[in-house]
Amino acid sequence: KRLGAAVIDWLPPLTVLVLTLTLGFAGITRTRNGQYITYDTASLVLFGSIGLGLTLVYLFVVMGIEARTGKTPGNLLMGIRSADNDGYAPGAGAVFLRGLFTGAGMLVALLAAVLVVVFKWFGPALFILAPLLLAGAAWAVLVVVSNTWDRNGRLRGWQDKAAKALVFDVKAGRDPITTGGIQ
Repeated sequence: KRLGAAVIDWLPPLTVLVLTLTLGFAGITRTRNGQYITYDTASLVLFGSIGLGLTLVYLFVVMGIEARTGKTPGNLLMGIRSADNDGYAPGAGAVFLRGLFTGAGMLVALLAAVLVVVFKWFGPALFILAPLLLAGAAWAVLVVVSNTWDRNGRLRGWQDKAAKALVFDVKAGRDPITTGGIQ
C-alpha cells in the first residue's frame, strides 16, 4: 500500500519533469564558430524552469495537505494515513523530513543535472545522469518499502523513524486522527 501510494503521489510531478526536460534537451542547439562549439541552452532553461516550478507547487500543496490531515492523493486511494507519534496529523517538519529522506537520491541526481547544464557536459550527460537517476529511484523505493523490515512490528520505514511518524491503514479501521489519537 505504501509503495502504491508513493507511486501515485510521485507520478504527476515526475511526468511533468520528464516532459519539460525532454522538450528542453530537445531544443538545445549547437553551432560552430571557427574551432569553438557553442550550445544554446535557452530551451532547457525555459522548459526546465517551468517543470521545476510546477513540481515545486505540487510538492508544497501535497506536503501542506499531508501536514494538516495526514492524507495525500496516494494515501487516500490506498487507504492509509500518516500521523505523528500521538496519532495526530504529522505536521510540516515531519512531512518535510520524510520527503527529504526519501528523495535524497533524487536530489543528488538533480544536482548532477544542474552541473551538466552549468559546465555543459552534454556529451557524457547520459552516462552521468542515467546511473544517478536509477540509483536515486532505487533509493526512494528502498526507503518506501523499508517498513517491511521493521523489527518491532510497527511497520515504520526509515523515513518514519527519522521523522518520528507513523502510518496507519485506515481501511482496516485504524484512523487515529479522526478517533482522537493512538489510544
